[in-house]
Amino acid sequence: MDWLDRFTYVMDCVSEATVDGIGISQLSRDSEISKSTLHRMLQSMIEKELVAQNVVTKNYYLGPRAMQWGSRFIQSQDPSEWLRNYCKDIAKITGLYTYLSKYQMSQVYCIYSYQPSNIRSNYFVRVGQQMPAHCSSSAKAILAYKTESEFKQIVGDEPYEVFTSHTIRDGNSLNDELYKVRQEQIAFCLEEMETGISAISVPFFHSQQEADFCLSVVGDSNTILKSMENIKAELKSTSLKASKYLQNAMVLGV
Repeated sequence: MDWLDRFTYVMDCVSEATVDGIGISQLSRDSEISKSTLHRMLQSMIEKELVAQNVVTKNYYLGPRAMQWGSRFIQSQDPSEWLRNYCKDIAKITGLYTYLSKYQMSQVYCIYSYQPSNIRSNYFVRVGQQMPAHCSSSAKAILAYKTESEFKQIVGDEPYEVFTSHTIRDGNSLNDELYKVRQEQIAFCLEEMETGISAISVPFFHSQQEADFCLSVVGDSNTILKSMENIKAELKSTSLKASKYLQNAMVLGV
């Protein structure tokens, strides 16, 4: 393992740790790098502000420079920030937690989330969170418009990870659902990731039948089902407006 591989793996371990950070012993076990080597690496990374250390627990967590890089990366995905406005608008209309997702490098991940102030429950989707390809509505909304080779890269091999009794478990079932997504241009996650929680997503098309962005709403299943038709209508209307914006932006080279 060369220095760049070691550095990348250490950064992955630190970034995936809990808010309490990760200790050097656990980091050594996870990375299979000796503590002495890790200590030297981490001291250099602290000096560069890539990681920081809690003076009490001695655990390590992401430093300010890493956060700045991540923030700049997210901002670069939508320079105009117009897609965020659509997210906020839907949240205000539906009263639901909303988030934007983007496809890049065979992953669908959250790039922005918004929670109306009147929501009591906290449905937290963090920026940068990778969305499960086989069961999240956001991934389905984008996956439905990808090629077969992209499909295989995104989804991976069976059997798929099971979160609840409603989780899609095999490729045939997923293909059937993605066919429905293409027909209706809307995707669902009805308690597939968490019991009692559902989500609906619509793709944003940058060209005909090609989508790399999507908008999602998430909430308790009873609320979603009760207002299903209204939510679907608002999401589809927003999808049309956002898709037109993206297509015009590409023509203008924005």
